[in-house]
Amino acid sequence: SDTGQGMPDDLVRDLFKRDKVFSGAVAAGGGAGLGLYIAKGFMQLQNGNITAESVKGKGSTFIVSLPRR
Repeated sequence: SDTGQGMPDDLVRDLFKRDKVFSGAVAAGGGAGLGLYIAKGFMQLQNGNITAESVKGKGSTFIVSLPRR
């Protein structure tokens, strides 16, 4: 969790999609914007999940869940 600027609902909905690149990462010399997409796929392979919740102006929370063995 953080107390940053938060994200609007439409951005949160698209965070884990392969075809989305956020924050101008490519133009800024950063990554390809695939990190959250890859993380979501990895979590699903482990029978887990990763989700995000955000309130604009209040911050964001990423929730990782894994099955108990």
